[in-house]
Amino acid sequence: MRRDIPFVRQKISSAASRYLGATLSSLLPYVFLACSFLPVAVHAQELDVSSAHKWLAEMRSAYGSFKQTNADGSADFGELYISRPGKARFDYDGSNGTTVIASDLEYVVFDPRSNDGPVSHSFQASPLLLLLESGAGIRGNPRVIGGWRDQGTLFIMFQSNNDVTFQGKLTLRFSNSPTQLLGWTTVDSLGQEIVIDLTRFVKVDSLDQSLFSVEAEIVRRRTR
Repeated sequence: MRRDIPFVRQKISSAASRYLGATLSSLLPYVFLACSFLPVAVHAQELDVSSAHKWLAEMRSAYGSFKQTNADGSADFGELYISRPGKARFDYDGSNGTTVIASDLEYVVFDPRSNDGPVSHSFQASPLLLLLESGAGIRGNPRVIGGWRDQGTLFIMFQSNNDVTFQGKLTLRFSNSPTQLLGWTTVDSLGQEIVIDLTRFVKVDSLDQSLFSVEAEIVRRRTR
């Protein structure tokens, strides 16, 4: 299977573009080919998912560090911030220096190597939205299409039941004891796969909302 990013995909910057694009159909920070897992997947209700359901349903905001494995096998690293509902931010490390902000059903890419300024794209079709929905859990969630365990890791597969709004699939990975989100894989409608491994992930009650403000990021970049 090929591996790529966390959000949606498009050719903007190597990391942000693959992350956001692979999920949207070309861009930050996912997805996997569901057909590869269906033979071993079972309905999530047949698994003990109570701890993972509680962990996910109660998540309001979180921050941490990630490794993003792209479809071509390359890897990018960075920091991420999530605020439910519907907001996320990915700051990529190194010379890349790209920042992707997702909010209000769009994502904006800030690429310091570009002379065109921030570039906005519709985030409406990204499977990552399945993670950013407020209060979304596992039990009774119509978007959950299967789940399985492998060497102590719980995998839960989501797919939109609205082919117009969301496209692609999202698979979350949880550790068993203690329960913790380990990462996710997204696969967009074109089969582009991106894998996110969380090297650190901390749930908090809230985050500074300026992190998800495009206007605030523009000002910050002009004054630094």
